[in-house]
Amino acid sequence: MNAPAVAVADKHRDLIVDIGVSDGADSDFYLKKGFNVVGVEADPVMCERLRERFAQAISEGRYMLLNRAAHGRAGETLSFFINRKAQGHSRVLEPGRAPHRDGEVTQAVGITWGELVGQFGIPYFVKVDIEGAEAPFLGSIRNAAHLPKFFSVEAHAFAPIEALYRVGYRHFRLINQTLHHRFEMPDPPREGSLVAGHRFQHASGLFGEELPGSRWYSFRELCGLWTAIETIRAAETIIGNVWFDCHAMLPEW
Repeated sequence: MNAPAVAVADKHRDLIVDIGVSDGADSDFYLKKGFNVVGVEADPVMCERLRERFAQAISEGRYMLLNRAAHGRAGETLSFFINRKAQGHSRVLEPGRAPHRDGEVTQAVGITWGELVGQFGIPYFVKVDIEGAEAPFLGSIRNAAHLPKFFSVEAHAFAPIEALYRVGYRHFRLINQTLHHRFEMPDPPREGSLVAGHRFQHASGLFGEELPGSRWYSFRELCGLWTAIETIRAAETIIGNVWFDCHAMLPEW
């Protein structure tokens, strides 16, 4: 989509921001649902492939791809590790952190939440999967009035969940990402269009009103759930192979 000059308070119910696009599975799903999408991906090689994959959506003005690294500091040049063995595990390298041997280090320019909102307005939903850099990026949110209706972050640790709470979210769900491919596509759809027969692979899965589960949880309840999960992990049971996405919601938007 083109990037018109918009007021930072503008809300766009037809817009999703996909941060950490990787191979484009999530962006593809959002486009099929009928949303406009802004993708943010730091890997320059992957960006070239994504421009080819989404050439039609780009030409139609429904997709805009930014070769930037979501971060807490605007315009800063960052070291970005490209994991050639598992591209989805590519990540910003914090100072002093050594890269994995199966890949290479390049440079990426950081982009903050404020810059994205200033350029595109406030999206309906944001997905963030940037391999441990979620909390620093969330720290760039300075105005609670600029939050999307729904926000999801990959949560291998509690820090991204706590960051969502700090910026203003009070309603949460944890989704087991080893099971998302089993969830049925709601029919009739509760978000956008029905994508019949869709199967999730290397993807974040359902979002917003289509999430599985009967209710949203308070931050206090979520703290209790996370403590229970960590207790089980410490016992070295099978849950050690499980990871979660945390989804947050604003009831009024």
